[in-house]
Amino acid sequence: MLMVEGIITSQLNDLLIQIGRSFLQYVGESWPWASTSADETRRTLERLATEQQQSVGALARLLNESGEYIDFGTYPTSYTSLHYVDVDFLLDQLVQNQETIVRACESASGGLNSDPMASSLVRDIVVAEQRHLDELRKLAAS
Repeated sequence: MLMVEGIITSQLNDLLIQIGRSFLQYVGESWPWASTSADETRRTLERLATEQQQSVGALARLLNESGEYIDFGTYPTSYTSLHYVDVDFLLDQLVQNQETIVRACESASGGLNSDPMASSLVRDIVVAEQRHLDELRKLAAS
């Protein structure tokens, strides 16, 4: 049983890092430039990043309540060249990264059946991350 718990803990922590250090989170912290006409886009990205941070918090709480070590990871260095660029320039990259996040969430969800709490949480996160992807796609298309 301990082996299964260790695998689940590892999957949850990997997911926490992937979501917590996503491109959306980075953009939320790096203040992309937005013209007056793109102000609504910037506000939407800030809202999505804040919502996504709630998933990170929920994963961290679950790991913490289980007495597990939590690794929050670091942002990829490839993001650092995208500081202070126009918000519209980032949209396609945000969509691509969010697609990766959704796939990771769906993949993790399938491996957590032995832990009902973790499974339920990750299913909720899949729904939230898919909704974020849908919103990002709309922004990129407009």
